[in-house]
Amino acid sequence: MVMRITLITLALLFSSNLNSQPNGIFVKKDGVLVISNDLKTDKKNGYTGTSSNKARKLYNKAYDLSFTDVHKAIELYNEALEFDPYFVETYDNLGRLYRVVEDYDSAMDCYQKSIAIFPNGSTAHLNLAVVYEMTDKYDKAIEEYNFLIELNPMDPEGYYGLSNMHLYSAETVNDLLVALENAEKALELYKLNPPSYIGDSYFQIGYIYLFLSDDIKADKYFEQAKSSYIENGQLENWHYKEQMINRARN
Repeated sequence: MVMRITLITLALLFSSNLNSQPNGIFVKKDGVLVISNDLKTDKKNGYTGTSSNKARKLYNKAYDLSFTDVHKAIELYNEALEFDPYFVETYDNLGRLYRVVEDYDSAMDCYQKSIAIFPNGSTAHLNLAVVYEMTDKYDKAIEEYNFLIELNPMDPEGYYGLSNMHLYSAETVNDLLVALENAEKALELYKLNPPSYIGDSYFQIGYIYLFLSDDIKADKYFEQAKSSYIENGQLENWHYKEQMINRARN
């Protein structure tokens, strides 16, 4: 059972990466916020932008390039930090791009620096948890997800990630039940403001029931996942999940 869960759920585990990426990209409106500071303090209580015009312009340019030229965007984000080393949003976005190019050490460094400046930054904690997953630092990932839940009990991402971690490392039925409890809590919260990827949450619960040998409940949630994927124009996601289901059942 342990080996079977470990091998098959690896793909499910990394589906949380997709969920967390939107949170790792700050929506650029007319530019990042401007605050009044002298750039000599690391005391920040939120996503407050920068008072440096040069840092802000570099950030906005990097953001625009991040979808077409990742390496150039990385270069510009690093330049922005030279003008304001306490620019939290830059660390978070830069960390996401380092993940894209699979430079996980640099990604972790960015998120850790972001957290050092803004300890309650949910974006950095969530994405740091994902990087810990991707680098097999599961205990640290669990710590980050638990912190996210403590930070905001109404945010489903912490429960979703924690469920994946317990599912991934499951050795007993009780481990699966803990995964199920967190997955159900995540879905309950996702339903309050359904994201486009809520199908992943339905699938997660169905997958856990599959390993609990409850095919009736598993199929119920798989059908809900399928409907959600179709509704959100994500049929390819469903085809991929179907392959996971077939592998688990064979």
